[in-house]
Amino acid sequence: MSVFHIYKGEDFVSVTSDTSHIMAQSGTEAMHAKKTTFLPSNNLILASSGHTGFFLKYYQALFLRMEQSDPYRVNDMSPALMQRAWQLFQQEEDVVPDTNGPGGTMVYQLGYSPDKDEFCGWRYYSGDDFEPQEMPTEWVQPVRQEALESMETSPELRERAAAVFRATKEVEEKKPKEKRIAVGGTVWMHTLKRGAYGAERLHVFE
Repeated sequence: MSVFHIYKGEDFVSVTSDTSHIMAQSGTEAMHAKKTTFLPSNNLILASSGHTGFFLKYYQALFLRMEQSDPYRVNDMSPALMQRAWQLFQQEEDVVPDTNGPGGTMVYQLGYSPDKDEFCGWRYYSGDDFEPQEMPTEWVQPVRQEALESMETSPELRERAAAVFRATKEVEEKKPKEKRIAVGGTVWMHTLKRGAYGAERLHVFE
């Protein structure tokens, strides 16, 4: 499982993630994970927590086959593409059993609809057959009381997002290594506005 802070507002959407990753085969932590990306032709920020191999297959399907520029139409087609990518991922002979990582995968898609002139977003979980769930205004994964409390200390969105990662890191480091959620590397906030996309570095863990 990975840590995310997600915001869906009237004027923009944002996805904040770090770059840490638990290797499925060895259980070691790496700091080069790419959990969030931008798909300009689909007006979408795409993010995933869980199996990187599945995420890459779904990304490839979107890149090669999805010509829809409106996120609502992408959302209509996404569950079937995700289900197919999940089947292919599980069937591959070289897939390493994920004994050190999550049992499933969560995908997030947030974007801007030119047709409706509004921002939108959904989450999809492999355990629910990738049925879309509409995103609330603000969302934290995983839900930790310490992280939620840390968000209350600042009204500014960037600081709230960064506080989630700092608070979660503090909690996880008190646990045995094999039970921790990976939090580390660099924390990036990806933001999509009307006609603009950008990424901002919020925090760097030592």
